Amino acid sequence: MGLVQQLSKKEYNKPQESTIASLYDVKFKIDDKIELLVNLKVERSGGSNSGICAGNILKKYYSKDNKPKLYLLVKSEYDIDDKKSEVVFKGLSSVYLESFLTKEGMLKSDSRNWSDTFNILSGRLQLPSKDKLEKVGISDIPEPQEILIFMDVLAKKLTESKRKGLK
Repeated sequence: MGLVQQLSKKEYNKPQESTIASLYDVKFKIDDKIELLVNLKVERSGGSNSGICAGNILKKYYSKDNKPKLYLLVKSEYDIDDKKSEVVFKGLSSVYLESFLTKEGMLKSDSRNWSDTFNILSGRLQLPSKDKLEKVGISDIPEPQEILIFMDVLAKKLTESKRKGLK
């Protein structure tokens, strides 16, 4: 959490709930016009940490009001030098969830489920491959109203995505 420790605590909020039940790690306090949510991820070189958040948590948060939201994923990559017993920082990458969320072929989730009855929204949304992410950017972010409309059909879109993945 070094990035967060560099910010004044007057500038951000941390979620009240545990990280498992939370949508974000940091939310900037100055949010009169837009909410900036940040998900801090860590991944060892060669690994795969593509889980974002549960679909139901995302949908509930985004649907709570009409205020525009941006969800920034910041991933820190590291490796371990076994000979020196050191953690070696490899770099940062970032992407806005909204830049790929509504794009055809980029929405997917894992199959986690916490109840007896399967709920597609219980699974965590997953980051697309690096190749796909290289093709999106800020200019791909739809209008906030389009994101709200998309949240209404998130379960349907995840189901369609899973079906296409099985073919």
